Amino acid sequence: MGESMSANDKRKIKTLGNVSRLTERRVEEAKSLHRQVERQLSISQSQLQELERYFSEYTQNIGFVAQGRNRAFALQNYRHFMHRIEQTIEQQRNVVAQLKRRLEEQAQKVREANVQHRSVNKLTARYEHRIKQDDERQEQAILDQFGRQNAHRGGPGK
Repeated sequence: MGESMSANDKRKIKTLGNVSRLTERRVEEAKSLHRQVERQLSISQSQLQELERYFSEYTQNIGFVAQGRNRAFALQNYRHFMHRIEQTIEQQRNVVAQLKRRLEEQAQKVREANVQHRSVNKLTARYEHRIKQDDERQEQAILDQFGRQNAHRGGPGK
C-alpha cells in the first residue's frame, strides 16, 4: 500500500507541477495586464490634468475676449469653446474613473492568481512531504528488519 500511495502521490506531484506552471503563467499575465492598465491610467490622468489646466488658463483670459469690437461674437465663440472643453474634461474624467475600476479589478485578479499559485505549491509541498515520510518509514522498516535478522544470527561479527 505504501508503494502505491507513494507512486500515486508522485503522479499527483507531476500533475501539480504542470498546474503550478500554469498558475504561475496566469500570475505573470495578470501582473502584465495590471501594469498596462496602470500605464493607461497614468496617461489618462496626465491628459485630464492638462485639460483642466488649459481650461483654467482659458477661463482666466476671458477679459481679453471681452475686449474689442465684436464682443458678442467673441463671447459666443468663447462660451461654445468652453462648453466643448468642459465636455472633453468630463469625458476624460469618465475615462480615468473607468481605468481606476479596471485597475482595481486587475489588482484583484493578480491577488486571486497569486492565491491559486500558492495553494498549488502548498499542496505540492504536502505531497512531497508525505512521499519523504513514506520513504523514511520504508527505510526504517528495512533497517529494523536487517537489525532483527542480525540479532537472530547472533549479531554482526559472530
